[in-house]
Amino acid sequence: MNRFLKHYIFASAFLIVVAISSCERMSHLGGRCESTADCESDTEYAPGTECTDNECTCVQEGHTLCCGPEDTSPDCFLACRPCSECQEGWFSCAPGTAGTACDNDAKCAGPPDSRCGVGQCVDRVCQVEIYPGPLFSQLRGDCAQLECTQAGEVVSRADPADFYNDGNLCTSDVCSAENRPVHVPFDNGISLMDLYKVDQICYEAQPFDCIVEDDQCGPRRICVPTVGAQQGGGFCAPSHCINLRRDPDEADVDCGGICRRPCESGSLCAVPQDCISGVCLGSPRTCQSPSTSDGVRNGSETGVDCGGPWSPCPPGEGCATGADCETGVCWAAVCEEPTCIDGLRNGGELGVDCGGQACPACPR
Repeated sequence: MNRFLKHYIFASAFLIVVAISSCERMSHLGGRCESTADCESDTEYAPGTECTDNECTCVQEGHTLCCGPEDTSPDCFLACRPCSECQEGWFSCAPGTAGTACDNDAKCAGPPDSRCGVGQCVDRVCQVEIYPGPLFSQLRGDCAQLECTQAGEVVSRADPADFYNDGNLCTSDVCSAENRPVHVPFDNGISLMDLYKVDQICYEAQPFDCIVEDDQCGPRRICVPTVGAQQGGGFCAPSHCINLRRDPDEADVDCGGICRRPCESGSLCAVPQDCISGVCLGSPRTCQSPSTSDGVRNGSETGVDCGGPWSPCPPGEGCATGADCETGVCWAAVCEEPTCIDGLRNGGELGVDCGGQACPACPR
């Protein structure tokens, strides 16, 4: 074989290898990556990009991965270019996108989520300004934090410190392993004095003076169980409060007055505190059944004549969940005033924490 033929065969083989190698290095848009090295690897080749939020994106602002105007082949070479140097009609160079021509800000599109930035017209070219990091508007107590990525998208990240305060002294408020708010009951008999300087103990996640079975009320006093209960939490009272008679210092039989255990509806009473409903009316004065117009928090209400199955409560009233409140915000068992950062649309806002008289204008 002569020398010319050997060189020809060697050169042909080299070109074939290069061609195969080039085919394997396929350009891609928005490809997944773990590091910037993945964006120019043997299997993915996108020059001028870096790995951001696990996607290969162009480093230079106002550039996008596209094919040049003269390269119309189906497997054209993708590279980071301004839209003015991309093929006409390229999908990522639609009017308003970064790198396209403009004459005012209104012509420029913002990021994928408008909460994460704005579109601006700078030197007659559209640019996108991204505000990465936590949003100002957050739903408190959901064990999560909303953040904007470098790509202008909102993601939810676990936040174990963002636990929900249910206002119950006898529970521990935490975020679960599944990233959900939970309220773990304290052990029965735990004293609240050391924790909150409250002279009560916990039983079944509720505060009481005493536990009937333990009877720690002192000499000539007993732990009187709550209405209908024979054990569990109760009130410290004189021992005659369980003798099945109406004594002079009781409102009715073993209830009200010095016994502290409130009386059921229909029982005699002297003051509202003698009654479970908190309503003592009539002649003779008797405990009334709860209603939604008696001016007292009773029955299944969470606030005064509101909440629960009834109409939502105004700020300052009691609640169990956000559904009990006009504002949708329930914290530590109290309905809160609306704010521009509570993660909800309330208080005359036109959107979530935007618009209206009090909050910033909603993003376009």
